[in-house]
Amino acid sequence: MKLNKILENCSTKYFLKKNHFNPEIYGIAVHSSKVKKKFLFGAIKGNKFNGENYIQTLIQKNKNFFIVHNSFDTTKFDLKKNIFIKTNNVRLLVSEVASVLFPNNIKEKIAVTGTNGKTSIANYSLQLNRIVGERMASIGTLGTIFNDEKIENTEQLTTPQSIEFHKSLKNLSIKGCKKLIVEASSIGLDQNRLYPIKFNKVAFTNLSHDHLDYHKSLTKYKIAKTKLFSEHTTSSSIAIVNADDKYTKYFLTICKKRKIKVLDYGFKGKFIKFKSIKDQKNGFLINFTFNQKDFELYLNCSSSFEIFNLFASLIITFEEKLNSDKFNLLNELKNTDGRLEKIYDETFSVFIDYAHTPDAVQNVLSCLSKKKSNRIISIIGCGGNRDKKKRNIMTKKALKYSDLVILADDNPRYERPETIRKEMMQNLNKSELLRISNIGDRKKAIKYGLQLVKKKDILIIFGKGHEKFQIINGKKKIFSDHDVVKNFLKIR
Repeated sequence: MKLNKILENCSTKYFLKKNHFNPEIYGIAVHSSKVKKKFLFGAIKGNKFNGENYIQTLIQKNKNFFIVHNSFDTTKFDLKKNIFIKTNNVRLLVSEVASVLFPNNIKEKIAVTGTNGKTSIANYSLQLNRIVGERMASIGTLGTIFNDEKIENTEQLTTPQSIEFHKSLKNLSIKGCKKLIVEASSIGLDQNRLYPIKFNKVAFTNLSHDHLDYHKSLTKYKIAKTKLFSEHTTSSSIAIVNADDKYTKYFLTICKKRKIKVLDYGFKGKFIKFKSIKDQKNGFLINFTFNQKDFELYLNCSSSFEIFNLFASLIITFEEKLNSDKFNLLNELKNTDGRLEKIYDETFSVFIDYAHTPDAVQNVLSCLSKKKSNRIISIIGCGGNRDKKKRNIMTKKALKYSDLVILADDNPRYERPETIRKEMMQNLNKSELLRISNIGDRKKAIKYGLQLVKKKDILIIFGKGHEKFQIINGKKKIFSDHDVVKNFLKIR
């Protein structure tokens, strides 16, 4: 596609020298190693790398088309041979150019944001659509999934980078996808990875401490989350929200301003109003009101917070077409991989959960503590090069509900694992320290936990969930919590 044609389809403000030549553009990249002939290069100033530093090298390789920030000095370059498109937001224009180069025909687009629950809601929505005969795709933490097949890993990011995101949408469209649900992370929203998509439905789950290493404050984190509602909707969009979260009011304010229809759920909900959630032996009994009628529903799920995810997916799938016949479909849904997943339940129980925020850890453990008949042993760690403020809080939450806490390395990335664990143990008193075993090596920590469990104990392994790898010194190595548990129990 000709450069001028691409830019004609972009609403992001930019400046381009008049009478420039109009080359054919074959693609776009933000990593210099991925730039091919007749590609645009988006010179993004990131936290670790500055794309502007690679421009001279690319020019020497006859790669001459660039998107740069307004402040970039182009006077030292030959503007007859090189094209510099200037803009105040490089990420925004890169994403919009990608959407033009990789168009899609997906009719219904849905996005869910929140600290916890995004992956479960996306997975449940996929299952519900399958049950009613609809083919739906999802993009998120579990990769890109369509027709029960993982077709892309999408870089292991919750929300893929903008170019990969738009490529995925085009690929799904080619495969016949007409319906999509996307996990919208706060960082993905802040970096405009979803731009300029307008979603037919947007959902908000909850908001609590996470990613403050990036956002620096909870206020900025909240603002990033609300961008899904304020920048990626139209007046015909529908919002599905958890009425009980203390931050819901900010999302509702946006909905009111943008005249977006709201369908909420929870104890404070109007569309679906919970009246009570009661523990049962193998699940929960929920009493709720819908369409001015009272209902009672038994759900075979592991935790009370999962009820919120299940109802969110139900509303996302059926919205105002929801009727009482659909409620029992929730008992046909399978648990999401690595989300409070029970992988052993005989003389004792073993769970694996992806929880890596203080709130998620508390939700899981508070639920398990109500069902325990003996001890709870928690294995927990924190990721490296991520929010350091939550490390000690994570340990405190685990100690509150656990009889014993085993510290295990998560994804240390480029940090020293022992430093992470030391920070997890900061400001603990002597009695708390006595209940902590600082093991480190994840495989040894899991085996140690399995050696300790006795009859009717619960062992919960936090942090990695579905992941099949561990990142140490910046390198991925194959590792699975599931495999360690299953291999140990075979030889026990």
